[in-house]
Amino acid sequence: TQLTPEGVGEVLKSINFKGDMEEALQLAREIQGLVLEKKLRPAIRTHYSRTAFQRVGDATVRCSLDTELCMAIEACSSDEWKRRGPLANRAQVTQFPHAVLEVKLQLASGTAQPEWVTELLKSGYLREMPKFSKFVHGTAFLHRHSGRVKELPYWWSKDMMPLWVGASLNTHPLPVKMLKQSTALKLKNEEDDFRNETSGWQDGSDSAEAPAVGNFVGISWVQELLLRIVTCNETCGVSFTPRIGSVPPSE
Repeated sequence: TQLTPEGVGEVLKSINFKGDMEEALQLAREIQGLVLEKKLRPAIRTHYSRTAFQRVGDATVRCSLDTELCMAIEACSSDEWKRRGPLANRAQVTQFPHAVLEVKLQLASGTAQPEWVTELLKSGYLREMPKFSKFVHGTAFLHRHSGRVKELPYWWSKDMMPLWVGASLNTHPLPVKMLKQSTALKLKNEEDDFRNETSGWQDGSDSAEAPAVGNFVGISWVQELLLRIVTCNETCGVSFTPRIGSVPPSE
């Protein structure tokens, strides 16, 4: 089954889409054009459980905590959009031992970030990872010998991710070079340049949806980190409703 931009419009109408329909259709056309022009194919499937925190009816502050991360090669035939059947071997999958926390803020100009966010950043339980992407990470690791990956993520180090078995790869000869953290920081707000320099894989992160405080990789127990978030919310008098569920496997 093929989904055209016009088909996207029909889907949006069926769910009573309230946004700008023409803008949505234009986005669908641009995405389709990019896929056809660059001959993009499915490369990575990510699995993770997400816990979201957000004040009811208010998108000013949003937090998401992703745990149990797993990335797998999305090997499929030319006429399929996803893999069918089990993986061929264990080398086609990698598990990620850290939790990923993302904090998004939509604040008026000049407004200070909430105190509980500042406290969380200083807690020592987090390590900031600008431009971290689950999709980039999985693609770089599982396709690093394919010839399509030109640079490896800067966060591949024992200092950044002490629990990840692949962190030592940056100390061994690889067919591609490491992307320095300083370079990633410089490209933090230049998404197009970042993608051009790392052609061969696409960043599927949804972090562009709103200004973000940042992506963080947890270096301690997930439960304790989760408790700290809830405690900070209560201390500052902010009531957040956790929404717990699993992200679709083909995210």
